[in-house]
Amino acid sequence: MTGAVLKVAAGRRLQRILIGLIVVLAIGSCSLETRSGPTVAPVKNWPADPLDSTYWIDGREIRLRDGRFEMPAAPGSAAKITASVFDTPAFGYLEGDGEIDAAVILVYQGGGSGTFYYIAAALNRADGYEGTNAVLLGDRVMPHAVRIENRVIIADFSDRAPGEPMAARPTMDVTKHLYLDGDRLLAVPADSEESGWVTFGHEVRSFLPCNRETEHWVLGRSPAISAIESTYRGTMTDARPYAPLFMVLTGSFDGPKTEGFGTDYADVFFATRVIAADPAGHCRREFIHVESPSPSMIIESPLSLRGRARGIWFFEGDFPVVLEDQDGSAVATGFVTAKDEWMTEDFVPFSGTLTFTRPRQGDRGTLIFKKDNPTDRPELDDSTAIPVFFED
Repeated sequence: MTGAVLKVAAGRRLQRILIGLIVVLAIGSCSLETRSGPTVAPVKNWPADPLDSTYWIDGREIRLRDGRFEMPAAPGSAAKITASVFDTPAFGYLEGDGEIDAAVILVYQGGGSGTFYYIAAALNRADGYEGTNAVLLGDRVMPHAVRIENRVIIADFSDRAPGEPMAARPTMDVTKHLYLDGDRLLAVPADSEESGWVTFGHEVRSFLPCNRETEHWVLGRSPAISAIESTYRGTMTDARPYAPLFMVLTGSFDGPKTEGFGTDYADVFFATRVIAADPAGHCRREFIHVESPSPSMIIESPLSLRGRARGIWFFEGDFPVVLEDQDGSAVATGFVTAKDEWMTEDFVPFSGTLTFTRPRQGDRGTLIFKKDNPTDRPELDDSTAIPVFFED
């Protein structure tokens, strides 16, 4: 929902969470170009929202009240150090604890000529939001949008090209990705960030990225190979062997491997860092949340389908679902139906049932939720796939 304006409400925790849900589920990102300042809430005794939280910029404590901070640059000086929240926070899941966190852009002036833009996170705690350190975007840049996807903060902004003077208007589009390492916010390294399905086991370590159609061999010399394995084994303790786990990694792609097990794969992936792992994740979670079945679940007929999807995925109140076997052949087709008003851009609960006959060969399957597209325009197609296992 482009250009959405969030008003962070004061008061009870339930109100805050409901408003956060509306924002995190909005399509795309919050527009940041047309606002001169944040929508603020009244001062409270505890940080009920990100505009009243404490952040750290280069080690300096920035305690916001109503989204603003001010202090003298030096004792007796008329110059001020100021900070404020630019536009409105973006809401989403950063820690995997089911609580809605936030990301804010902070505008910081340290008493000199620069106007510095930072990104910080506000983590949802039992007594309110707890701010993190802030990561620099740049001096006098032009922010466009901030959003949270797959536990990663994504900030879009314009900067100057290398060598351009500070007086030049920022015209070079830049995207910065940030993630939590414990309670500390870090920028993703220069390697590309990739989300997808990781499978780890004896003689298998594959990665199926969301934006590619084939699995890639994860190189054993990858700096992140130990972190991938430990994360996978620690998360998938009760799963069937070789069950895929949705992960966010950084790294780079290379050509085919010439020896060993990796020769069965078209290309290889050199993994440099584990950003996040989400047992409930999939490639289009910003548009659809699948509550049942969960990824890598063992299924039987009849299969109950349940979740929430944005209204744009429905047409006349439903959208199609396809269950495929391991060879990509359809085992069953059907629909899920909206359980509430679907003509909205917010999330709408859905449910449905698929009846099928177990395939004779193989225990792996794929459940595909498809956006209902009544037009002939392929650019409006969308879908997400969930790996499943057929009951023995």
